[in-house]
Amino acid sequence: MKILLIRDGRIGDMLLITPVLAAIKKAHPDSRLAVLTNPYGRQAIENNPRVDRVIELPERPFNLSFYFRLRAEKFTHVLVIEKSSRYAHLAWISGAKIRAGFRNKQKFFLNRLADWSDGIHEAENAIRILESIGITEISRKLEVFPGPEDEKYVEQKLEEQRLNGKLLAGMDVNTGGDTKDLRLWPVEYFASLADRLTKMGFTVVFVCPDSGGQRIAKIRKKMENSSVEFPTQKITQLAALMKKMKIFIAQDTGPMHLAVAVRTPLAALFGMTDQGRTGPYGDTRFFRVVQYGMQCSPCKYLRHSPARNRCIDIERAVCMERLKPEKVFAEIQELLTV
Repeated sequence: MKILLIRDGRIGDMLLITPVLAAIKKAHPDSRLAVLTNPYGRQAIENNPRVDRVIELPERPFNLSFYFRLRAEKFTHVLVIEKSSRYAHLAWISGAKIRAGFRNKQKFFLNRLADWSDGIHEAENAIRILESIGITEISRKLEVFPGPEDEKYVEQKLEEQRLNGKLLAGMDVNTGGDTKDLRLWPVEYFASLADRLTKMGFTVVFVCPDSGGQRIAKIRKKMENSSVEFPTQKITQLAALMKKMKIFIAQDTGPMHLAVAVRTPLAALFGMTDQGRTGPYGDTRFFRVVQYGMQCSPCKYLRHSPARNRCIDIERAVCMERLKPEKVFAEIQELLTV
């Protein structure tokens, strides 16, 4: 049995399909499992023992030479874990006997169909595709596998910054979007929370800087206490670092899911987006979703871009503005006692 799973996603998207990868290998331990994804997605499944091979998507969506190579692989099963219809044709081109995916505009390329629901978590939607091919024994646990070289890199950097043995509180203050992304929690709130954690004995570690490092610099300037920045070049390095942390604070981002995957206690800050669809997934003992709880959240005007949100004409979303540092700190204190 030779299986191809197609997922064109970034860090969080790929981590959310790791239960699917594990379930496939448990059901068919002798199968050969390949994943077709992009360079960003590849990082999230690096070293994953469930995956035998990673194939990168071509830059051009219609690529005849790639089609011929895909056909030559002779996959028996192709699973398209994509809500859109963009990649369903690849399942048909592959010549696979079993072609599973969501019921969409290109469903005629598939012969095993699952229904996508906006009312459940994206990880649960992926699991529906597994169920369409008869796999029902699934562990809902995210996984990531930092390698020995990642652990060594982190140990060296911790030693250089004299952080070994210290209580570390990690913060991802960006979202991967621009500085007007309405998922962002205010700079002064992060500074206040960081100072509170420092007074508890934590060393605050900022990760995942934006392209210019502007938000981290602004936060550190507003802080009363010292903090550090920790550079990582790979997702697996960041995962190795997170394993050293006592608590991690993030907004609706890929590193939020990474914290869950390494079982580091997580405070996830949500406002306009739907935590029921894209929030932390798995064992709830390891995370808290912290939000103000406005009636309009998740934002009914939000579709594919924050530009369609009714809060776009202000500097930041009201739901994030009203989520105060005091509330987040109280949730963190409770989480740390579990």
